[in-house]
Amino acid sequence: MKVLLTVFFDYRGVVYQEFLPHSRTVNKEYYLEVMCCLFEVIRRNRPELRKNNSWLLHHKNSPAHSS
Repeated sequence: MKVLLTVFFDYRGVVYQEFLPHSRTVNKEYYLEVMCCLFEVIRRNRPELRKNNSWLLHHKNSPAHSS
C-alpha cells in the first residue's frame, strides 16, 4: 500500500506535514486545503516569516500533469 506524505520544512526543521487520506486524490481542492493549513501553521509557529513576508515556497519532486 502506498501512502503520500506532504512535508514542508525550513532551516529550523519541519513546519507542517500531512498524509494524504486513503482513497483521496491530489486535486486543486485538496491542494488548497493543505495550503490553508500550511499558512495557518506559519502564522502560529513562524510569525516572523509571515510578518516581513520573507519566505518562498519551492515545489520539489512533483511531476507535471494535466487534469
